[in-house]
Amino acid sequence: MVQDRARARDLVLSLIPEESTVGIGGSLTIRELGLIDELERWGFKVVHHRIRRLTRNLKY
Repeated sequence: MVQDRARARDLVLSLIPEESTVGIGGSLTIRELGLIDELERWGFKVVHHRIRRLTRNLKY
């Protein structure tokens, strides 16, 4: 466990290998931590249900 949101966000980011594609379902916790924006800012490819442009041809 971590003490606050910032440490939780930093921990999650530290666990994801560079150049990863990260799939996110409808997690409210992920959104509250600001992880979607932060993952994109760090250069990760993020796939989540709120992206309207998803197609079956998405390349990983």
